[in-house]
Amino acid sequence: MNVKTKYFLFSLLLLSELVYLFIYTSYNLPIVNFTIVSLFNSIVFVIIWILIKDKFVSRTWLFLIIASGILFRLTLLPANPIASDDIYRYIWDGKVMSNGINPFRYAPADKELNFLHSEMLPSKVNHPEMKTIYPPYSQFIFFLSYKLFGESFLGIKIFLLLSELLTMFLLIALINILKLPSQNIVLYAICPLPIMQFMIDGHIDGTGFPILLLTILLFLNKRKISSSLMMGLSITTKFISGMILPLIWKEEKGKWKIYTVVLPILSILVLYIPFYSGNVFPLESLFQFSSNWIANSSVFSIIFFIVKDNQDARLIALLLFLLSGLILFISKKTFQDKLYLIFFLFLLFSPTVHPWYLTWLALFLPLSFRWSGLIFIVLVNLINILLIDYISQNIWYTFHWLMIIEYLPVIILFVYEIFILKRNNPSKSVQ
Repeated sequence: MNVKTKYFLFSLLLLSELVYLFIYTSYNLPIVNFTIVSLFNSIVFVIIWILIKDKFVSRTWLFLIIASGILFRLTLLPANPIASDDIYRYIWDGKVMSNGINPFRYAPADKELNFLHSEMLPSKVNHPEMKTIYPPYSQFIFFLSYKLFGESFLGIKIFLLLSELLTMFLLIALINILKLPSQNIVLYAICPLPIMQFMIDGHIDGTGFPILLLTILLFLNKRKISSSLMMGLSITTKFISGMILPLIWKEEKGKWKIYTVVLPILSILVLYIPFYSGNVFPLESLFQFSSNWIANSSVFSIIFFIVKDNQDARLIALLLFLLSGLILFISKKTFQDKLYLIFFLFLLFSPTVHPWYLTWLALFLPLSFRWSGLIFIVLVNLINILLIDYISQNIWYTFHWLMIIEYLPVIILFVYEIFILKRNNPSKSVQ
């Protein structure tokens, strides 16, 4: 990079930090500030990536950019949750478990837990009539957080901050093993989506990222048993991580194909067994959620508009996802490309696509860069516009024009990358 580029890059990093500090101002409602910061810094993020994408970036400047990403996270650590109240459910589950009660046994609204009520909990927990949906590893984080920090969202965020540091470290290791451009780490280190979703709203997804990356790292290093056991642990952080299991299975040979399936199942059972007691079914709320929730979907919304039935639309979307997943499974794409694409396809067909779901796509972007993914994790921030009226006035609108702006560029880029670019330049990377 020449001197002008370096000065411009430094100015952009400084600007991002100043914009993150805007979260703490009182000029607007917190959700308005959240929306402004997420959209503005996403634009700055894209400019920074364009600036360094095809240039040699020294270790010094990479260190500076990564350090900036850590600073951004530290800046937002004390911020109150704004766009989501999920973190209060985490704290509640941790409180329940800390009192020796199975968090899957009762819903927050059940009278059996009245003695645990406080001024904050469970009054701030969303859907208090539902039992918890979060799997064992997440429950362990909730338990530790409550034991150490009580009814403070800071505990969850500190675990997320530590997870983010591990995530960046493991991404650098994978980038080196896969011989990818070293600047690819920038795609995660300063990406506003995980920074804001984890450090402001405290979504638990981030604690699962190091486990999933470690699974992949062990697999690539031929640590088969460790990788398979870690795969099971990863699934108990967030079930979505289990989508990579068939991809790992395909790469194995002989008896290891069996171990690749059996060992994760065993580790999942070991972690779930303590929560099965009496009439408790830990997956009850998961089935309820996956059968009914709809939010910010793309392909599913089109199917639902045509068939006019929620369950039929879900079945069709699931079949289309499985079909596209099968095509990806038997394709000759690289392992890291498949990792990225399976998450992209899941988000494309899913009935529910909250912004923090896209952090899973951001996680794999440094390992398989595509403009479709980059634009996706930027445009998903538009959904925050809908939250302004919802949070301030409890009114929810669905603007179809907003969905079109969010998804149409992503789908066009995806089709271009998969079909046109490959046909015209069969040896050219989509990077």
